[in-house]
Amino acid sequence: MPVFSSVVAVLLVVLSLGLFVLYVQSTMRLLRVPHVIDRVANESMTVLLQYRLMPAGPAPPPAPADAYTLLHEGRSGVLRDVNIGRLLRIARKHDAVLHLVPRIGDFIAPGTPIVRVAGERPPRSRRIAQALNVGVDRTMHQDLSFGFRQLVDIAIRALSPAVNDPTTAVQAVDRIHQLLAMLLNESFGDLCHRDRHGAVRLVEPVPGWSSIVDLAFTEIRLCGAGHPQVTRRLTAALDDLLRIAPDRRRPELLEQQVLLVRAVTQEQGDPEVRAFALRPDRQGIG
Repeated sequence: MPVFSSVVAVLLVVLSLGLFVLYVQSTMRLLRVPHVIDRVANESMTVLLQYRLMPAGPAPPPAPADAYTLLHEGRSGVLRDVNIGRLLRIARKHDAVLHLVPRIGDFIAPGTPIVRVAGERPPRSRRIAQALNVGVDRTMHQDLSFGFRQLVDIAIRALSPAVNDPTTAVQAVDRIHQLLAMLLNESFGDLCHRDRHGAVRLVEPVPGWSSIVDLAFTEIRLCGAGHPQVTRRLTAALDDLLRIAPDRRRPELLEQQVLLVRAVTQEQGDPEVRAFALRPDRQGIG
């Protein structure tokens, strides 16, 4: 028995050490910025596919100007997500269409308009508030633009004078490029949620193509105009997107291209350096 107990104890110690080493390795791996970027991009693609799989159909008319407006009665915070199933049941019970006023990711406070009701029997504000998940920060669950927000934050932090890591910014631009390419042929507009009979019961505002493009490029362009590695990668991304974009998506991309040239011109006085900084390069500088 003492020998058996000793062997078991040794094996358990060895197993514990092995698991501890694996835990440390996985934790260190997750702390590396490229893996953070990859995870954000993958979660963003999941959200984009979720919106893409929503059933299509004619959009309902906008809420009438005299529609009853329900005010938020819960705590202050960021609208993280909504319980779509519960809101659909509430709308069906009251034979109404609920038009959500704030977007997912907006900050709401008590008294903030949250729903405009197209119908004769508006539900109580408290019932609506119970279907809203309000917290201290945003989540990826239903937030279409939060992935872009995180990638842009990574890029501009990497471009700050304290960090000065344009390579990380280029890696973030790679993923922004990927996500925008996924959105080129998607239709934008209010998202309509239907009950089991196909009737629209909940209309959710989502960011449009123009606001997503602004979010994706504006801050990186402003912070990275003095980094040729970043501007070359932005130029390559815009050239590629313009090459595959349908006509209805091109004006916003062309505007970003003009603004990028203007920013680099203001930052780089030497014509040769300017030409070098605006030369398309998928790796930034090789």
